[in-house]
Amino acid sequence: AKRTIQSKWVKESKSQKRPMSRTLTKVHEAILDDLVQPANIIAKSTRHKADGSMGFKISLDMNEKELVEEKLDAIATVYKKLTTKDLTIDFKPELPFYTIAK
Repeated sequence: AKRTIQSKWVKESKSQKRPMSRTLTKVHEAILDDLVQPANIIAKSTRHKADGSMGFKISLDMNEKELVEEKLDAIATVYKKLTTKDLTIDFKPELPFYTIAK
């Protein structure tokens, strides 16, 4: 899919707003979702390192480990090339959502 990042400052008129799907963060999240497509992302966290670089740590569903396990290095490398952010991937079991009856 074609992902377009629009600048915050470039506008044709003052009342024009930038769509949320064109922000830098949303485009990078959409790229990450496309790269790990058969698996579901359970958790995301951002890490800011002392040298100024950013890294992401994502957790994928443990049930889909065999689908993407051999592609983890390739996914991290492609994400680094596209977004200049480091990516760390691990697997966790998806926690069920419980409701307490009153």
